[in-house]
Amino acid sequence: MTLKELWTWWQAIWFEPRPVTPIALYRIIFGCLVLSFGFLLWPDLTNFFGEHAIVSMATARQWWHGPTLNVLLLFPGDDNTLISLFALFMVAALGLTVGLFTRVSAFVVYLGLVALTFRNPFVFHSGDCFMRVASFLLMLSPCGEALSLDNLLKVAISKDPASVGRSPHPPWAQRLIQFNLAAVYADAFWTKAMSEQWLSGLSVYYATRLDQFKRLPVPLLFDHVWICKLLSWGTLTIELAMWTLIWFRDIRYWLLAAAILFHLGLDWAMNIPLFQLIMIATFVAFVDPADLTKVMNAIKARARNLVGEPLPVVVSSVSTAGPRMAELIRRLDIFGLLDLTNQACADDLQPGVLVAVRSGNQWHSGLAVWRCLAGRLPLLWIFYPFLQLPGMRWLASRLNKRPACVPKAN
Repeated sequence: MTLKELWTWWQAIWFEPRPVTPIALYRIIFGCLVLSFGFLLWPDLTNFFGEHAIVSMATARQWWHGPTLNVLLLFPGDDNTLISLFALFMVAALGLTVGLFTRVSAFVVYLGLVALTFRNPFVFHSGDCFMRVASFLLMLSPCGEALSLDNLLKVAISKDPASVGRSPHPPWAQRLIQFNLAAVYADAFWTKAMSEQWLSGLSVYYATRLDQFKRLPVPLLFDHVWICKLLSWGTLTIELAMWTLIWFRDIRYWLLAAAILFHLGLDWAMNIPLFQLIMIATFVAFVDPADLTKVMNAIKARARNLVGEPLPVVVSSVSTAGPRMAELIRRLDIFGLLDLTNQACADDLQPGVLVAVRSGNQWHSGLAVWRCLAGRLPLLWIFYPFLQLPGMRWLASRLNKRPACVPKAN
């Protein structure tokens, strides 16, 4: 390989455009973890970070020996202000999860995680440190270009809705997340490799007997020294492979499967809140977009086998709202449960309705359309109860008043 070829290869790794599906999926999982993080902190929020917390603000500032990126210092230090800012942090975490104002939400989440760490560094672990880094990289990534409300809003206002969010992007932010995870495993491996307890194979035996970290009962199997030695050396092997062999695609998924079992075992035995889930969630960044597509297609096929034939849906293409509505429905149909058609008016179509669905041999419009769609589209399930309320029929008729057409009822 020449230097020019090496440089081209290096440029392709970081900057060759790729689909954003993996980083978008990681954004959703990461947002759920941040919400879980917030719910875990909430009962002790004022005890850990409040005006009369177990660690005072003066002690926290002295601990860091210099300037800090702590937005809490910009506001009064009373508990009410803390609760208000924490509520804003949780709203941003929800926005990051659903992909609403994604970059701004990721920025607020990053500021919140950093501020809480500077306020009381003694209640966090290395997994929380990784979350801070990941939130910063998500802020810089195109993670809101797919699987997000931002994407749907762009479709709703675009003149060419079918092209929104389809273009690939350079994956450098996703690569940095991958390298940060590899660095975590590299640091863990070399730290253990320099320990006599790990090299002798006795560390798992001692770790499973730390009462302060016990979570669920550990089987008596771990009382056997030879099993503890195998598990100790197995830990070193997995941590070595997760920053060396993980870059080889043909064995990557086998390594990820082994690492998932490894972290689930740790989560069973040791009470380190969210750490194992944070590590497992980041594995999504290593999944190839084409493989995600294959998995999604398999899920769609399974869903259609369970539900039955796709529901016929017609969206008129006469009005400007028609193509946008069709693309919105198409993107919400994550399980492929609709047979969507976008067509213009013809002799057998009647004017006045934008969307229609067919149930049996009869076409329906108005409120029946939205009830059918809400029943078939999981992302709209939350709205289904509201569609049963009085007045919804009038609202649905107003939404359908467009220069459009649907098939005549049989």
